[in-house]
Amino acid sequence: MKMKKLITILFLLAAILLPSTAAAYDFQVNGIAYKTDLWDDYAMVADWGDEGVLYTGVVTIPESVTNDDTTYPVTKIGAYAFAESTGLTGVNIPASVTEIGDHAFENCSGLP
Repeated sequence: MKMKKLITILFLLAAILLPSTAAAYDFQVNGIAYKTDLWDDYAMVADWGDEGVLYTGVVTIPESVTNDDTTYPVTKIGAYAFAESTGLTGVNIPASVTEIGDHAFENCSGLP
């Protein structure tokens, strides 16, 4: 009986912890990583995380991106989105972006 309870608890813990191992981004278009918010129907340049993307050169963020036949307006740049991208020399941000997350450009020493 104790073994059955232990197995049940382990399965419950695994189910709780499983979502925390999700990818840092949903998809990439032209080398830019994006996350989508399906409820509010927008895309954002993905937050930097364990699978963060380092950018180089000049990055141009489009006003919208398409993934799986759905087009999303790009309205946000996530926290730490470009952080540690020391080779980043410029970013073109469209008017559709209305929010830039904390530390989005932290340690981007190549930016003017």
